[in-house]
This record gives sequence, C-alpha cells and structure tokens, in this order.
Amino acid sequence: GSSPAASFTIGEDSAGGSSFVRLSESDAVYRARIGGRARYEHVSSQWRNQVLLDFPASDATALRYSPAAGGGFALARNSQGWELSPAQEWTPVSEKVEAVLGRLGRLRIGAPAGAPQTPLAGTLSISLGQRELKLRLWPQEKGAMVVQLLPAGSDGGDHHLVAAGPFAPLLKGASSFRDMGIFSFLPREELDSVRYVGPLGEVRLQQDLASGFWNLVEPEHAALDVKDVFFMVNTLASLEAAGELEGADLSAVGLDPPLERVVLHMLGGYDLTLLIGSRLSGNERMTVVSKGGGGRAMLVETSVIEKIRRGFGKDPASSE
Repeated sequence: GSSPAASFTIGEDSAGGSSFVRLSESDAVYRARIGGRARYEHVSSQWRNQVLLDFPASDATALRYSPAAGGGFALARNSQGWELSPAQEWTPVSEKVEAVLGRLGRLRIGAPAGAPQTPLAGTLSISLGQRELKLRLWPQEKGAMVVQLLPAGSDGGDHHLVAAGPFAPLLKGASSFRDMGIFSFLPREELDSVRYVGPLGEVRLQQDLASGFWNLVEPEHAALDVKDVFFMVNTLASLEAAGELEGADLSAVGLDPPLERVVLHMLGGYDLTLLIGSRLSGNERMTVVSKGGGGRAMLVETSVIEKIRRGFGKDPASSE
C-alpha cells in the first residue's frame, strides 16, 4: 500500500487537553491536541469502514427488489431518468429513486447481528456497472432491519443490524417512486391569496407582494399566528400525498360534497383547489383529500391537514 501521510506514537494525555506525541523516526517528544489517547484506542475491527454498501447514487445503473412473497419490481437507468418494470401508466420520479439510492449508499452498520428470527422480507439487488450488490432483508422492531450482504458467488454472509428507514420505500413497493405531488409552486412568486371554507366559516388571506407577509382580508377579526400562516402556505406549496385511495366512493369519504375546501388564487389568474374529506376509516392518521377539478382521491397525513387548518386559525378538532 501507499505510505502513511503521518505516523506517530501517542503517550499519556497531558494537561490542557493535549497528549504526548513522538513522531516516527524521531526521538523528539511533543505535546499536541489530537483529541486524547482514547480517541485512538480501538481494536482492529473497530477501524473498519462502517458504511455497509458505500457507493454514490450516480454509480447505480439498476435496482431490483424481490419480496419473499413474490412479485417485485425493477428500476433501470436510461437517458431520461429511470424506467420501471413491470411498466405502469406512470413514470417513476428520478429524484425519488436517486434519494433512496443515496441513503442506501451511505447506510452505516449499527451492530453485528445473529441469524434473524423474523420472516425474510425480500432480496435487494443494486447494479453498479459490472459490480452487483445483493442483500437479504429482515424487518425488526423499533425501526431496525437485519441485512445480509451476499458476496459475489456466495449464498451466505455476515448479518448486520441497520436502520430500516432507507428500505421503507422498497418494502412499500414501486408506488413509492410515483409522483404523488398535489401542488408544487413558489409561494412568493406565484401565489396571490388563499381561502379556507369549512364548517366554522370562511377565512381569506392575501399576500403583500412587496413584503411577503400575509394580510387577513376576511373576516375582519380573527386570531391568526403569523408563524402558522407561513407554515400553512409552505405546506400547501409542496403538498404531497402518502398514497392513493383507489375506487373510493367520494360521497362516503367526505369529498362529494367536500367537508372543507382550500382555494389558492394564483397570480396567473387561475385557482388551485384542495378538497378535504373525512379521516380514513380504520386509520385516523390519514385524511382523504382530492385536487379540485376531477382529481383522484388521495391520502394525506392528518397532522399535515391540521397544520393547514392552523394557518387559518382553525382548531384541528374543529372538523371532527
């Protein structure tokens, strides 16, 4: 290998946060602030690279996830972005694929793990040009995952305990890479006013384009928190659904007619409308919404809807 950039022997720690140091091939002893002797006192195994896969997202050319129960999906990089197989009526969002690959490439080992006792979730394969990484995944409790990195040509390998978060989109399925954006705009440059209509009345706010602050237009007197108003506007500007409610009866989920409505009047002279329905039966952490103008029924976290209501001075419990 190459010669080290520096080589030295560390003695005892000295006063003032320094340590006694002797450079290799020298008899002179110095005091230096190098973080203390304890910083370097590790057994050889502790010096290993703790990044499990260690690759940049840009190196990945393909990704395949195969659930143990069957099915699965594959993503392959092309000149336009990423191509999904089996093909769907929608195109995967490249930024979402790159984000998942980026998190996987930086994933750090939490601790060694024994043979997992939980059922196998599936197998993940990542192609890096001529090289392929292959892992088996076993979900654990408390947001953990046991993974087994399979060396090339081998059916076995060490088990490691890692964070489950980077794998969540894969376990959820190909829909994780679908564009679930409801709105996307720049509040300061594109939004003129925003209006809320619900069971407790109507609130309308208009932006002062010179200062970027929001003024209450109606009603004349309402208790609004400036911070909540900005949170509300920024939330709407990048609102994204957590999923789609296929085949929903719109009247049964509170969308026909809507229980609440948020209308955004854009500086271009057109409106964007968010229709808010009821909380999802059996999972109140989700609320059913739709984009006005014939949009499909989608699911947004109830906590996000509550943040939008607070921007208009509405109690989150007001629509229950």
